[in-house]
Amino acid sequence: RDDAEKAEVEMFAEHVSDIANSFAHAFHTKDEEARTRLVDEYFADKLPNFLKPLEARLKSGGANFLVGNSLTWVDLYLINVYDWSVERMSEALSKGQFEHLIAHRDRVRKLPKIADWIARRPVTHI
Repeated sequence: RDDAEKAEVEMFAEHVSDIANSFAHAFHTKDEEARTRLVDEYFADKLPNFLKPLEARLKSGGANFLVGNSLTWVDLYLINVYDWSVERMSEALSKGQFEHLIAHRDRVRKLPKIADWIARRPVTHI
């Protein structure tokens, strides 16, 4: 990877971190009523806004991965964040406006070594 691609990986990683941190803030709120409200707001409003630039990136030029033409750690990071909240994230992705993100998720998950890990990884509550 050249310096420009490395910088893009870091830029997208910061964006994915923003997604994760925003979700963590809502999810870990101690007051149950506030947590429910914040999580609902996150999935209804914040998450779609976070996903739009990622969708646009994947849509532009028919990119298969966030940076370049091959898998980088930021693709894995995004899939990991997706898996944290798979049911609610699926609702957000299924609204028809993120078809390239869905294809990206499926493409990464079908890579042989990734598919193998998903099949045998430990099951956790997150």
